[in-house]
Amino acid sequence: MNSLEIHTTSRQLAALLWRQHTVYRERGGGVIRGEHVGKWISLTARGTGHVHIRAGRLLDGGTSAPARAETTAPFDGNITELAAHCRALLLETVDTTTGTAPADPATPAHGQRPLRSGNRGSITFAPACGAVALGLFLAAMGGVLG
Repeated sequence: MNSLEIHTTSRQLAALLWRQHTVYRERGGGVIRGEHVGKWISLTARGTGHVHIRAGRLLDGGTSAPARAETTAPFDGNITELAAHCRALLLETVDTTTGTAPADPATPAHGQRPLRSGNRGSITFAPACGAVALGLFLAAMGGVLG
């Protein structure tokens, strides 16, 4: 699959994903932006018959945030199947209106698990630091008051 085929596939895929979209070429691949939903999809050829799919969100001002989910999927020309992979990855991306991930994201077809990028450990680390700080504060206050 070459750059032109990826771009053509991106245009066909965009029509299935969103009514309003922008498609453009990027480093040997195609990018689809859904401004109205605040998300993007990127396609890149990965060997014969496979495509690397990345999904992310759009930041305020229209800039693209780093990919939040990615996977490599087989592609034999079936745009509908490729759209299913893309929709699953889009569900993995953070919702720009609430700032949270969906509770039950769909799994990509063929039992593939999307690769997640980013550090999700920081989400649980911040409350733990707050709890430790509160404990130290209360212990210090107990020593001052006692």
